[in-house]
Amino acid sequence: MSEAHSPQLKLGTIGWEQGFEADHFYPDDLPEDWRLTYLSNELDRVAIPVLALQGVDEETVEEWEEDTHEQFRFYLWATSSDTPSQVAEALE
Repeated sequence: MSEAHSPQLKLGTIGWEQGFEADHFYPDDLPEDWRLTYLSNELDRVAIPVLALQGVDEETVEEWEEDTHEQFRFYLWATSSDTPSQVAEALE
């Protein structure tokens, strides 16, 4: 008999440096460069807007991976206002 698959809902956020999480999520005394690590201790996902990835180099992305746990996932968040060339540039 096969096991039934139970759907899971994973909680994440969009970015980690602005918005609700910057004002209400992090402890006041947490250094800004520790925010991603702190976030990854509480959540398993983060979406990064296309425009936020422009100009981010491979070394920075590798640092993000090192600062988070193994199951943590990064997603690219593209909106209807993002052009195909912007999305392609973000993925380079």
